[in-house]
Amino acid sequence: MSEENLKKAINIIADNKAERWEDIARALGATTTQTESVEDKYPKNFQQQCLYYLTDVWWEKEAAEATVEKLCQTLQKLGLNRTKDAVEKECNVTTAAPVSVKRKRPMSPYYQKGPEEPILAVAWNEEIPLFRSDQGSRPTASSN
Repeated sequence: MSEENLKKAINIIADNKAERWEDIARALGATTTQTESVEDKYPKNFQQQCLYYLTDVWWEKEAAEATVEKLCQTLQKLGLNRTKDAVEKECNVTTAAPVSVKRKRPMSPYYQKGPEEPILAVAWNEEIPLFRSDQGSRPTASSN
């Protein structure tokens, strides 16, 4: 059953996204030498290149780890969600969306928006003079 699903998945990918086969291959761990040899074997035929890589190179190399789920996760990483959805639907497989946690950089209190007051705000208070002198006025250059 899983081998049959894998064949279905590979055919869907080859039918829909053959022109992106190199991106898919690289995301699955292909080397430049592997992709070049596939291109040499089937020049100018993206569908054959895609089918050959996924069946004869990737599937053979990965053996038991070559799964529909792994293909779907790769398609999702590449943003090929429609193809991923078609594979999941045809093969009756669901893959959980990877959860990405983005850390927000803490904002400086001067740039915070919202009802909170900035932490380092300075308020003017007339009772506390900014300059201290006997007269309560600004010090001059000579009074230092």
